[in-house]
Amino acid sequence: MTTLFQKRKQIFLKNKLAVWALCFIMIVVGLSFLAPILANEKPLLMRYQNKWYLPFVQNITDIELGGNLPTYADYKDAFTQEQIKKNGWALWAPIPYSAGTVDYFSKAPFPLSP
Repeated sequence: MTTLFQKRKQIFLKNKLAVWALCFIMIVVGLSFLAPILANEKPLLMRYQNKWYLPFVQNITDIELGGNLPTYADYKDAFTQEQIKKNGWALWAPIPYSAGTVDYFSKAPFPLSP
């Protein structure tokens, strides 16, 4: 059985198009596992008032970011963004929207056109 597998492996490796297709599929699958990190409305890493945070993993309240509400922070809010700029910095995801992102500050009515 091992020799049969080795023969099939040799035949597969001779076909360069099949090898490249397998590499492409592996890259696409790998990127799909990273999708929640690549497309996320929360910062990936944040330093705020000399403390380190991982907002895409942990829930940070508005009070911790200088607000007065005990709810989770809304990172699209202008006040929250200003507080982060004044008191630290944040590393944002390349795509600053996730599947559940709602833009409450949109000028157009919902549903928006693509």
